[in-house]
Amino acid sequence: MKRTLSQLRPLLALLVIVAGVFFATQWLTDTARDIGQSADQPLDFVPAGYGVLPVSSRNPVTDPYISANFDADSDLEILLPLRYKAYIEASDWETKSEQKDFYKEANPKPLLFRLLDFDSASGRWTLQDELKLPEDCAYCYVSLDHHEIIDVNDNQIDEVVVSFFYDTEILLGASGEWQRVFTLTVADNSLVNLLPDKVEMKARGDDPYYSDAANSIYTSNYIWDWEAGEGRFDCHFWQIDQYTYSDAKKFELVNSAKTSKEYSMECDRCGCEEYSSIDYIINQSEPNLFK
Repeated sequence: MKRTLSQLRPLLALLVIVAGVFFATQWLTDTARDIGQSADQPLDFVPAGYGVLPVSSRNPVTDPYISANFDADSDLEILLPLRYKAYIEASDWETKSEQKDFYKEANPKPLLFRLLDFDSASGRWTLQDELKLPEDCAYCYVSLDHHEIIDVNDNQIDEVVVSFFYDTEILLGASGEWQRVFTLTVADNSLVNLLPDKVEMKARGDDPYYSDAANSIYTSNYIWDWEAGEGRFDCHFWQIDQYTYSDAKKFELVNSAKTSKEYSMECDRCGCEEYSSIDYIINQSEPNLFK
């Protein structure tokens, strides 16, 4: 037995060294991803278990970042949209029942935005802040579907209007694709959402609409009259919500208006005009909607 232990000592010593190197490397990697730490590449800041969302499913690009001007210097800042890898993989499963079962068992891992700042002097990136989106948006899927760079108060600091699809069949048991809408910027060195906590859109194929003249973001939702026997793709009245940038330095709901006529969703035989966009409704079809 003594001889056996003696023979094992070199192997045990090697295992201890390997384990020490592994944990030291892991500690350094995790430390490099903390707020205030620097790294050579943006992807060095992807947390363990997470993957980068594509910037757009409609116009796929290889660059997964959103570039914007969030401070007074001339160096680049980017938003890195991140989703838990298991959810990315689950989105590709063939059946909804598989996804539902998985999501029921999983503890929700939040969608993240990480704000990175580039220092041209050192050629390195720094993690400035991280924003966790609400838990019920953990299963937003496919991609960051829409983003628009705006400067609502003309202070040379950008705001980014973003929206994510999420599958209502998985979360609510009803067929459909809704969007969650956020407006992100940097205030007091922190990444913040300027819209109320839960802004949704049920308008398939449309995006939030920003009006520079009104300093407002508009969203739309169809009004489904179940009692009248309306089907999902039939003619519906629509509710348009107006969120205006206020003195409180955030967007607040100031108006909600019901369209004066009905519009259909992807139904050219329903006897009413097909819904196209918020822009079209408030600027062409019903310009007096909020007057």
